[in-house]
Amino acid sequence: MRYSILLCCCFLLPFFTLGNAAMPGVWQTGFGGRFLPLIAADSSNYGKIQMQSELVLIDLYNGFSVVKGTYYMYNAQATEVEMYTGYPQHGDYNQDIVKHIIIGDAPFNMQVLVNGFEVNSAVYTDSLIADNNVNTATTAVVHGGRNYKNWYLWKMKFAAKKITVITVYFITNNSRAKLTSGYSKSKGHAFGYVLESGKAWAGNIDTGNIFVRMMDGITLKNIAGILPDSTIKESNGKLAYCFVNKDPSPADNLLIWYNKDLDSIAFTQNVLPKTGVYFAAINNFPVNDFANNKSWPAISLTDFKPQDSGLGKLVIGLLIGGVLVVAVVIWLLIKLIGRLHK
Repeated sequence: MRYSILLCCCFLLPFFTLGNAAMPGVWQTGFGGRFLPLIAADSSNYGKIQMQSELVLIDLYNGFSVVKGTYYMYNAQATEVEMYTGYPQHGDYNQDIVKHIIIGDAPFNMQVLVNGFEVNSAVYTDSLIADNNVNTATTAVVHGGRNYKNWYLWKMKFAAKKITVITVYFITNNSRAKLTSGYSKSKGHAFGYVLESGKAWAGNIDTGNIFVRMMDGITLKNIAGILPDSTIKESNGKLAYCFVNKDPSPADNLLIWYNKDLDSIAFTQNVLPKTGVYFAAINNFPVNDFANNKSWPAISLTDFKPQDSGLGKLVIGLLIGGVLVVAVVIWLLIKLIGRLHK
């Protein structure tokens, strides 16, 4: 009887072992997104400030991106609202088509300006946030259950009945991305911009424009997948993602999966030291060339399937072959023991 049980365990072994296949999704995505209210003590001010409009400019390079975001925030209250806001460095979220987006180390070299004046944005790790009265349970609810870790953090004052303009600059490393599904995976470049921010701000966004300028000779031929599908327009290397009166959900988040010269770009050594040059370039972004995009065609690129390297088939074959060998050995042992007992 005990030998039969052991034999059954051998046949069941592959089903447990195959569970080690990688979670499907895009890993180490170069990431950008909007800032969020963060400190639990400020929770009474959640929902009082509206993001009336946002203009996000993105220079998409081979292996990295440069981002400039301008946000117009309106305080409809009769009094000034003072609160901390944060910008996540790491995290993840779910998406219907790609299933899971893992945010990499981003953003880098962030600069924050409020009404044209630069402010300090300290980086807080999870432990420092805990020491600064951040209620993670509260922020999890406000941020729609998204898993964000480590924050740029700064204090904001929103004047009563006025618009406050917040401008951020940063760089993302897109070169470490991997697209996985089971035992299959592909290397590539990935950039994501998170639009949804839970219920932290008041009402919908009146207008939003996200413009992407392809650099380093990147064309649509280099882009395998872009989300949201059939929503983003393209013309001669220019991408436009525009919306009105929107309360974004995870399905609205921008994701670009592209392949262009996948050799190492030496991000830390070659890209970050030129931050000032890249920020100056994006300040000369030709916004007017992107704004007139009504006649541009919407694009559909959804090739988020990793290349099958054969590793999955090899692993499964080895597992099944190994189990069969073990089963045969055990069967022979059972037969031998049976003969010895006769």
